[in-house]
Amino acid sequence: MTDWAKAKSGEQVFKKVEAYDSSRLEQWIREAPAVGLWLAKQMGMPAKGVTDVTSHWLDVQASLRWPISPEILLVTREALTQSFQKWLDSGAEVLAVALHLHTN
Repeated sequence: MTDWAKAKSGEQVFKKVEAYDSSRLEQWIREAPAVGLWLAKQMGMPAKGVTDVTSHWLDVQASLRWPISPEILLVTREALTQSFQKWLDSGAEVLAVALHLHTN
């Protein structure tokens, strides 16, 4: 298999070609479970009791009255840290937090 992979890499269609026997494939899946989940889905054999992030997000969206943008869940720690430091420096005793929802 090594000779085959080297020959295919030499064709320069792909940056690098590797070949895996069943033992290496099993080890790779054990070390990177997301790969196993993806492979099972590609083979039409989804794993029971496990879901990928995309499928989970679609399920969450389907359960909502109005869909939300993924950006609502993305908060940078830098912005949060700056806001908290500003509050600390202000000497205020109360910290007000507001959630702004934008609908399209």
